[in-house]
Amino acid sequence: MPTATPFTALGRGNGFPFCLDLQALINVHGDIWDRTEPIAINPLMSLLWNLYGFNSLSFTFTFTTSSGGTGAEEYTNQGSVSYGGTTFDGPPGEPYKRVCFTDNALPIVQILDSQNTFEGEFFFLPTLDDDNNYCLAYIIDTADIKSPKLAATQSRPTNGGVAEIQFPLDDEGNTTVIKTVGFDFGNGDTTTATGGAITSNFYTYN
Repeated sequence: MPTATPFTALGRGNGFPFCLDLQALINVHGDIWDRTEPIAINPLMSLLWNLYGFNSLSFTFTFTTSSGGTGAEEYTNQGSVSYGGTTFDGPPGEPYKRVCFTDNALPIVQILDSQNTFEGEFFFLPTLDDDNNYCLAYIIDTADIKSPKLAATQSRPTNGGVAEIQFPLDDEGNTTVIKTVGFDFGNGDTTTATGGAITSNFYTYN
């Protein structure tokens, strides 16, 4: 695990450098953000402050084609993530630098790549649910599978069930569940979300 420089931050008085309000993002993009089940504040704080990057990241699905073909594929990536154009990797992304992340309209993002060269994005950000519980807001946006709320805005119907992926929040084993769903593209072309796997790398302190 990488070692970070110790620091103290008052933040916004809530444990984070910004107010936990998605409204700015909703105003721009619409309410397409899924939210996880409630999360205790300490693991959620650890995700924001201590995440270094992903050791592995994959969202998997199966597919059928109009010609009768079937198969399985994934969107995947690893390494550092970025927040508002600042990469979480090495000294520029150390936790003490995140004190300056004052705009919660800029989520954490990881680019995704597929075996057939399609690309996608995985966005996530600490926030509150409708009952003011701490949780994680997220969007998974690819050509073949999407997070459920984003999928519901598409013109094509979803296909198969909702797949669940365990998302690590800290290095103590706390996780939350994020979800994906596939599509019926018509004429026999479908995708079915099957899950995925995520392992994360977190900073430690001297």
